[in-house]
Amino acid sequence: MMLIIMAMVITSCHSDINEALSGGKYTDPELSQIDGSEPVIANPEDNDLLSDRMPISKVRENYSSDQDILRQKSYTNIRFDNCSFKDLPVFDSVDVLMQGRVSITAEESLGYVKEWLEMNDLTVDLDKELRAALSDEYPRDESKEFPYSYTAVMDHYPNFSNGNGFFISCKDCHIQMMTKLIYSASNGVINKYAFSDSSRSDFDAMGVHFDFDNIIAEGFVSEHGSDTYTLLDGTMRLDQIADNLIEEITKTESIVGIDDKLSYDTERFYVCKTGDVDQVCLTLRRVYNGIPFAYSYDDEHITDGGDQRGYSEYADGGHMYTIDGHLDAFVAHGFPQSYESKYGQQTDIISVARAGDILSEYLSDKVDLDIRDSEILYFPLKKRDINGFETDQTIIHPCWMFDGNNASDGKNMRCFVDCLTGEVFYYVYMNVEPE
Repeated sequence: MMLIIMAMVITSCHSDINEALSGGKYTDPELSQIDGSEPVIANPEDNDLLSDRMPISKVRENYSSDQDILRQKSYTNIRFDNCSFKDLPVFDSVDVLMQGRVSITAEESLGYVKEWLEMNDLTVDLDKELRAALSDEYPRDESKEFPYSYTAVMDHYPNFSNGNGFFISCKDCHIQMMTKLIYSASNGVINKYAFSDSSRSDFDAMGVHFDFDNIIAEGFVSEHGSDTYTLLDGTMRLDQIADNLIEEITKTESIVGIDDKLSYDTERFYVCKTGDVDQVCLTLRRVYNGIPFAYSYDDEHITDGGDQRGYSEYADGGHMYTIDGHLDAFVAHGFPQSYESKYGQQTDIISVARAGDILSEYLSDKVDLDIRDSEILYFPLKKRDINGFETDQTIIHPCWMFDGNNASDGKNMRCFVDCLTGEVFYYVYMNVEPE
């Protein structure tokens, strides 16, 4: 039940792509046709840095004029006439980063759980409620109901080989460790207020207790900060709610340790009625050295453009929920610990105009892509081994992102051009994000 849900959302879904959308200079000419093939190229971390990079300060200075250049270009396969370019964030360097799974001991996991309970003024019978979801050492008892079908941690503590997957899921609260990350949690407030017949606060964190089918307001936090909502603790502005939740998620993940270049922010919000008050959902994303991570929407049906290229998209981001103005529940993808540098901090990158040229050269002439949005982002990818299976290694690329609709097939296409190496990544998705 809960374990299955988590396995689905921690890695984005992927399948073999039906169209070979690439076909430019990075591919074999025979693959320029839409014939079901996908080019095999060198691993992205083996590519050399591009020689036509320029200082970030120069890229920033030319950013507005580069947008005009792209809008006036007459590419055969992409258009920028309708593109909305987001403002450049404040950053002074970028790097290709590598992130592996971080091990966690049973002692660490138990300690983090106790610290989170204390932070939230919660008292729980750990002997009964603390369970091990991902333990191969102690099998489940299928005769018992969730969560008690999973082995009780304290019955075998400290004999576990690791603390991955330790969790609590009861009426009063929920928390799950996913290696060295507080992957999801709920303080039980939403469950107690509106779902008194439910014994599962993990439903707060997983969005089951949020009525996504009856949204009364949604959009970008930056555009609706002054909007007010009626919560359990009174009427609050949206920007105040967002500030509270970001501060509290940062404090929460600091329990396991946060890289000094990493922070969190939010972008979109959704509001529904829960009982007689408003419940607010905010998207959550990592920010590294000023640059946000690309957000993966769980409801996007992703067709991965990299199955045969040694990578697949990593589901980054998450959601935060509140009914009282505080961090009542959340799911967080992406580890907060330190990252291994591939090239060292680089202060020269390619311009957005150069990235547009590279993308056009890469894509097949069969593509007719109308770009709607563009910004600079960190794009996390899961490495695959020679047999096509995902590894534990995530590579995070600093990229110019281009998102649009391909008139050739009516599908949406999100493309990323690494601003250091010029490597191109993309995926195709069916639905359009809400306006």
